Amino acid sequence: MHVPCTCRGLTSKARVRMSPKTKDPTATLLLPATPTRRWVSDGSSLEEVVEKQADMIEYLKQHNTLLSKKILTLTSRQTRD
Repeated sequence: MHVPCTCRGLTSKARVRMSPKTKDPTATLLLPATPTRRWVSDGSSLEEVVEKQADMIEYLKQHNTLLSKKILTLTSRQTRD
């Protein structure tokens, strides 16, 4: 079950839930909280902003890996058919 992140910004990692039908983790990928422009305007320090950016970069790397695997799977299925 997905539990929504209550933290500000992008400090949460992507949550992946396995689909019972497909067993494909990318089928039900849940994205992190949407960033807001309040990061800088509410007194957040530069360090916090950089940390949130680092978290987003890490998430995007993981998401890219999942998408690459899905592309490989779909390509291999297509060539078999």
